[in-house]
Amino acid sequence: MDFYDPQTIKKADRRAMDDIGIPGMVLMENAGRNAVDILMEEYNLSSVCIFVGPGNNGGDGLVMARHLMRNKVDVVVISAITTTSFSGDSAINFKVAKSLGIQIYSSSEILDEDIHGMICSSDICVDALLGTGSKGCPRGECARIISLIPPKTPVVSVDIPSGIDPLNGQVYSPCIKSVLTITMLAPKTGLGLMPAARYSGNLKVADIGVPKDTVLVVPPRIIGVTESDVRRNLPERPLDMHKGQRGNVTAIGGAPEYRGSLALTALGCLRTGAGLVFTLSSIDAQNTISSFLPEVITWGFSFDEADILTESLFPRIKLLEERSDSMVIGPGLGRNPSTTRLVTRLWNEVNTPIVLDADALFSLSEIEGEMLRRENVVLTPHEGEASRLLGTDIGTVTKDRLGCVRELATRWGVVLLKGYHTLIDDGIRTAVILGGNQSLAIPGSGDVLSGIISSLLAGGVEPFEAAYTGAWLHARAGDELAGIVGLDGIISRELADRIPAIVNRLRLLSANDIMSTLKG
Repeated sequence: MDFYDPQTIKKADRRAMDDIGIPGMVLMENAGRNAVDILMEEYNLSSVCIFVGPGNNGGDGLVMARHLMRNKVDVVVISAITTTSFSGDSAINFKVAKSLGIQIYSSSEILDEDIHGMICSSDICVDALLGTGSKGCPRGECARIISLIPPKTPVVSVDIPSGIDPLNGQVYSPCIKSVLTITMLAPKTGLGLMPAARYSGNLKVADIGVPKDTVLVVPPRIIGVTESDVRRNLPERPLDMHKGQRGNVTAIGGAPEYRGSLALTALGCLRTGAGLVFTLSSIDAQNTISSFLPEVITWGFSFDEADILTESLFPRIKLLEERSDSMVIGPGLGRNPSTTRLVTRLWNEVNTPIVLDADALFSLSEIEGEMLRRENVVLTPHEGEASRLLGTDIGTVTKDRLGCVRELATRWGVVLLKGYHTLIDDGIRTAVILGGNQSLAIPGSGDVLSGIISSLLAGGVEPFEAAYTGAWLHARAGDELAGIVGLDGIISRELADRIPAIVNRLRLLSANDIMSTLKG
């Protein structure tokens, strides 16, 4: 499922009318009728309360009222504008609904308790108050109606939940929290972004009676990563391959107090199919990794000599670069001036693709002066780390994840902004991961993710594709484990251990597709 800017959708509507010749009234009819078809497939309904507002969104709601009535559903409409204020196609649909005897009330003319009573006596409510042209906080009667909806009332929104920003996913107050959003033609960007995604519920697309590709002539702003995308990116595994052809990874980090971090990263590498995995860590972490993963080749160094860390380590890193197809730096690395120097040298002098995570991102934010952007790096910040890299506060990133991930990618390279609905950006394209759940919010989860991405890079997958493929696999592992044991009690090593089965299923599906094509 891909997501488009609201302005792109608006231009597509105009193209359908002006270039193809479909009247706006027909588009509204198609949208409302198909929205009702979706509604009736999802729910067994006997009564519905519809909130309508100004503009075409309210008109869609009026069309829905008529088609619900046709399906033997009792309908009541509460309008946030006076019944004489409808205009254009919405005014025509108001007159039709009124002629059919549908009850339509202007909210300004009835009491709070009357509105509350109509809501509570209905199976569900339909929110057709504010559409994609809305900006900022709901005001006036729209805000009043929203505030009168009891918290547990099931609400289905038309196009967007009223109170979210359809462009950047910001949530205003008051805002409707929907169980289902039926969006017209194609999803708007805000619906794929946090925090609005938390308010949108399940997402369905209603047809407006014109082929989408005919009117949406520009690429989506956000690509929704699919299983098919991930399958295409899995590295090939020829029958005569040896371990060196799997791709080798060097992982750097593991201060004494964070000895488990690099072990989890190395596990993520191996479980995703890497060949040789080398680790450079403190001697304490080296002993932990050797015990936990005897398959890993470990090198240790003394963190007591922090002032010569870069000088003592870098020649060894350059030797390992010759044997490695990717590197990951940061898990448990620690924060001091020496690690910042090390990250600087890695950025400027190591040509191998690199994943930067955790303390490496902290070091990157500490580097003075301009760093040249790299095409073959993947940064994996959470919102706190992203805010530090941008020199802003977390709230700014939370409110505009889409803009912030693009800004970071333009400056540094490929960026994976972690969180529910993880975003991946390369400065030109943005992808979103629509899977995942709360089970991923555990210690070490990000370390495993870095290992997964590093393994894919080592296998020859391009950085943007490696980042979204790794994030999808990581999210799917969380979803499958949550389905087995629930949201609590999962530990990070289990995420890594789940990856081989997921990858194997994807490879089998791909093989089956090939066989089906040959048979056809």
